[in-house]
Amino acid sequence: MIEGKQPRAAWVWQDQTGKYFLPIKYGRQTLELKKGMQAIECADLDHVEDALCTIRAMVWQGDFG
Repeated sequence: MIEGKQPRAAWVWQDQTGKYFLPIKYGRQTLELKKGMQAIECADLDHVEDALCTIRAMVWQGDFG
C-alpha cells in the first residue's frame, strides 16, 4: 500500500472497514480454501504476514494438496 492506494497487482485487498483479505492463488487461479471461502481475513498487515508464513508452512508439510 503506497499512500493509501492499492497497487494494481496487490497480493491483498482492503475493504471499507479496514480489514485485509488475502486470496491464495495457484498461478492465476484463486483457490477455494473451504466451501465458500476465497480469502483469509486479516485484521492488519502484520496478520497478513503471519497468514502467509502459515500457508507456506502448510505447503511445505503437504497439508495444502
